[in-house]
Amino acid sequence: MKILLISPPLHSLYFATRVIIPPLGLLYVAGKLDADGHDVEVRDMSFHEGPETYDGFDLVGITCTTPQYPEALQYAQKAHDAGCRTLIGGTHVTFTTQTTLRLGYVDFVIRGEGEQAVSILCRNLEEEGSRFDPRKVPSLSWYDPETKSVVDNPQIPDIKTVDDLPRPARHLLNMEPYKITRLRGKPVTTMITSRGCPFDCTFCSVPTLYQKRKWRSREAVMAVNEMEDLCQEYGFTGALLVDDLLTTNVKRVHELCAEIIERGLKVHWWCQSRAGLLVDHPDLVEHMARAGCSNVFLGLESGNEHVLVHWNKKMSLSTGHEAVELLRSHGIRALTSFIIGAENETEADIERTIQYAKDLDAHQAQFSILTPYPGTADWDRNKDRIFDNNWANFTGSRVVFHRDSVPGDVIEAKLRKAYLTFYNPFRRFRKVLQNTSGLSPKCLWDIWRVMRQKEEVPILDPVSDTIPLATPDREVFFRNRPQGSPAQIEAAD
Repeated sequence: MKILLISPPLHSLYFATRVIIPPLGLLYVAGKLDADGHDVEVRDMSFHEGPETYDGFDLVGITCTTPQYPEALQYAQKAHDAGCRTLIGGTHVTFTTQTTLRLGYVDFVIRGEGEQAVSILCRNLEEEGSRFDPRKVPSLSWYDPETKSVVDNPQIPDIKTVDDLPRPARHLLNMEPYKITRLRGKPVTTMITSRGCPFDCTFCSVPTLYQKRKWRSREAVMAVNEMEDLCQEYGFTGALLVDDLLTTNVKRVHELCAEIIERGLKVHWWCQSRAGLLVDHPDLVEHMARAGCSNVFLGLESGNEHVLVHWNKKMSLSTGHEAVELLRSHGIRALTSFIIGAENETEADIERTIQYAKDLDAHQAQFSILTPYPGTADWDRNKDRIFDNNWANFTGSRVVFHRDSVPGDVIEAKLRKAYLTFYNPFRRFRKVLQNTSGLSPKCLWDIWRVMRQKEEVPILDPVSDTIPLATPDREVFFRNRPQGSPAQIEAAD
């Protein structure tokens, strides 16, 4: 089969902050289809320069997150109008099959992990032709015209280990444009050493995306083989380990670090961790530092214990302090993340979170507004309060649902204050001077301009090694975004 796989473009903010990463999940699907012998083309629309044509493709598959969903539908409709079968996958559509498949131009949705299910779908389409029976494809959702209903086939079991899959098909993309993303001044790109997370924070869809909060890992040797190949074959000097939670299994992380050190790899790498896992294992942090770990992303979320309980974070404020100091003592930069606007939060609570972030004095802080995404517990308890009709605004920088405690305009103002407080002029330029590798005078001017813009909300990307270089313009934050409604998914069931 001739198959086209599309990743909608990243919004302009990513280009401003110089954090451009390839669509790794889509490349895993492409790798599986390529290994199956299909003719596969991958288009990352952030960089695609050719005409947007769909001629000759048997199937067009599109991946999307929640804010990418409206644009994904645009591609699906164009492909459908060109006579192609259309497929959408990703976190958002996994939980919105009822509304997505009633649009008339999306033929299939793959729920959850896509590699195995898409492989079976394409094999059956090719072998069965006009006799194709969608009931035989696990994890497939489809619209049955006879019953006028959406059918969700039984879920395929998740893969046992990521090593069971072919590597991401990076050879199907030009990887050079992604070298703009840097860690400690050197080009890096994404890879994973595990999938899943055993925790169940209420704002996160990972626990429901993977079955039974399952966490699966790769062998340390296999993971480091890929890291080494990224350097030797593609010219990168390190990796963003975008595992949902790298440090889930402490023993395995030790094995990963030992393998890097034994091979003498001079690499920088970034990962995500829970604060408590580091505090409970200080020897792990020391080992990570020796193995080249330079940045760790910590989801600390709030400066209020009762809000952490509300979100089922299972951590304390003191643990956050200890983790940041532990990382700092080993020369690892802590990138801290905070969410404001919980339903039970007051203005004073938000102020405490801002002060908590400032007191921690981590290398970076990212702030966002609580946004209920389909598939999360926060969606279940807030979906009836949603007033924003555009999925493209579900970015964490806009208020999209009503709270009784704090008005939406106040929450957005607090978000601006959080950034301006943490990144005050002196602190901002200190960080810039620490990360000036490759920054032109124009970039430095842009940074100064952003610092003066108090009416907009600066957003910090969690993997950027510098401070924000731009703020989202609400008219151009997403390119050519159509309107899309998040209203009442359950009403369609």
